[in-house]
Amino acid sequence: MSRKHQGDGIAMMYGFFAAELRRRRLAAGLRLDDLGRMINFSASLIGKIENGDRVPTPDLAKRIDKALSTGELFANLLEAIRKESRAAADWGLRPRAVPRWSAQ
Repeated sequence: MSRKHQGDGIAMMYGFFAAELRRRRLAAGLRLDDLGRMINFSASLIGKIENGDRVPTPDLAKRIDKALSTGELFANLLEAIRKESRAAADWGLRPRAVPRWSAQ
């Protein structure tokens, strides 16, 4: 990926995190408040992450993995995003806005 588009890649990775979280949650038959209770975070925060309005923390990613039995999928994805973000910062790049994903 060229340096010019590296910031776009970070936004795409956050978008994938958000979309995959929603997909896995719905596949498990969980509502936002169900998952929120399981991981001790608010349904509102989870919804904001799914919509691209908030960035997840490592602790939240680990709790999602445990609740959804996804191994270390979300924790590893978030770590990859953070590494890419640090590399982009070294080049003086900033990601474009994290994409907003509407509920499907």
